[in-house]
Amino acid sequence: MIENYQQEQKLKEKNTPVFTLAQIGQKYSDGVSLIFPGSNTESQKHYKYNIDAKFGSGDLAYIVKDSGTYIAICRLNNNSGTLPDGYQKKEYIKSSGIQYINTEFIPSSNTKILMTAKINSTATNGAYFGSRMSNSSMDAYSYSLIILSNSVRSDFYGDSKTATNFSYDIQNIEKNKNQITIFDQILTHPKVEKNQKCHYIYFVQIQMILHLFLQK
Repeated sequence: MIENYQQEQKLKEKNTPVFTLAQIGQKYSDGVSLIFPGSNTESQKHYKYNIDAKFGSGDLAYIVKDSGTYIAICRLNNNSGTLPDGYQKKEYIKSSGIQYINTEFIPSSNTKILMTAKINSTATNGAYFGSRMSNSSMDAYSYSLIILSNSVRSDFYGDSKTATNFSYDIQNIEKNKNQITIFDQILTHPKVEKNQKCHYIYFVQIQMILHLFLQK
């Protein structure tokens, strides 16, 4: 039984992952209220938000967990549900194994990636994302998450780490500077200070990408 506001809030936040989507309830002078996934009511707590995002009531927002609370980062749609001419709203994008997206985003050793995606069940070689100057996993400018046979390897500026857990299910992925979280496992690379020399490319063997967020 939920007896008070504090218990209600703990329950909502406990069941919410490190990053997810939430609907904006109302905007206040000290933050915004959120409607978390699985809830029909807005939170009594007011959360910090990115003032450049220009949130409004009913907007779908990308939220990130930080220091025990949530921050609304960016708006994924407006409350009218309209998109510019020539665009169509999709729940996800899907690849047959040969397509890729060149984001024209040049990462650094301080880059943060939040991604929700699913590997193609027939994948043997591919990647969630990748940026490097050669085919070597020890490339001094590698910043990638590579799919191998029943395993996933994180490359970070000359260092490689392989996740011991593996799943073809939809995964929430966070690569923040030298640390990556995937399959409920945290991999940590040695810290470096470098800038990449080529763009990020999201490519082959991703069955679907649901959400993607890049932060320099």
